[in-house]
Amino acid sequence: MKEKIRKLSNHHHTRTTVKYGIVSVIATIIDFVVLNSGIKLLELTPQVSKAAAFTVATLSVFRLQQRWVFRADPDSSPKKQLVQYWVASVAGFLASQGAITFSNLRWPGNLIYINVANMVGFGSVWVAKLVFFRFVVFRPARTHDHAQERTLPTEGADVRASTSSAGTTAPVEHEPAGSEAVV
Repeated sequence: MKEKIRKLSNHHHTRTTVKYGIVSVIATIIDFVVLNSGIKLLELTPQVSKAAAFTVATLSVFRLQQRWVFRADPDSSPKKQLVQYWVASVAGFLASQGAITFSNLRWPGNLIYINVANMVGFGSVWVAKLVFFRFVVFRPARTHDHAQERTLPTEGADVRASTSSAGTTAPVEHEPAGSEAVV
């Protein structure tokens, strides 16, 4: 069981999902601060305040998503990525905006309900955005396939799989137990 947990925690997609979650928490904190400041301090409507919160939070975490979470291909167009990122993020914004509008109509000016609605709206598209960002917006850099460069192990050698930092698996030759390396 411990081995399965270790393998899962070392898996690339697990690390990506955890980092995405961390950046989402950062974006959520920014969003909540701007949303609530706009409503309470600037006396904006919840919808206008949410639009400002969305813009500030989305632009604030773009580079973290691009470079740290997804390690996007550096040769990709950052402008294209930003446009795709923005379009995908609008889905979360619209879900939150709809939930906030409903909440404010049902319980006018109640910040607790507005914030819960904001989280429900955002959370409803969180996983879909993760998948879209991973496979469309921030595709990883293509790695060189070393399959043709592999050599066959020598007879009697112990062969185990070794995972490289790029996530590819290749056979690695080990000396059989009890044998001495000849120099």
